[in-house]
Amino acid sequence: MSQEEKMRAFYSKAELELLALEASAVCTLRKGPSRAIPSDPGIRGLELRMCPTRALNMALAQKALLKCHDVLKTKQDKSSEEKLRSLALASTKLSRWSKQVAIETARQDAMQAYASDYAISVADEPTIITPFPITVTVKRRAVTVKRRRVTCEY
Repeated sequence: MSQEEKMRAFYSKAELELLALEASAVCTLRKGPSRAIPSDPGIRGLELRMCPTRALNMALAQKALLKCHDVLKTKQDKSSEEKLRSLALASTKLSRWSKQVAIETARQDAMQAYASDYAISVADEPTIITPFPITVTVKRRAVTVKRRRVTCEY
């Protein structure tokens, strides 16, 4: 690959920094109420930065999986296959919310893009998005505070 082809095919460091700066500016300007599914198609791909709920849930899911893995490593009474199944089950439970949000986003995109010309039937009713599984209510100084806590279920 010649130098000219490389320059056309790849971004330079300055171009990448400019893209990151533009994305950051868009996120700052368009921040509004926290929703799992942004309605503006112009921000597609920036959902994780613009929706704090998604970022928090992703971090909690990662932390919970690592904690579950650590707990399973210490279990001597389970075989490695049982440990893998338990970890897979925990991962499935923790990623259910993200999967539902992705399905609903795809449904909205398909309806917006194709409307009545879409060959595959798209349900008119929205996907039911269940709450993220890790939430604990804690009382502090006579004020009830909802606080998320990472636990390992197996």
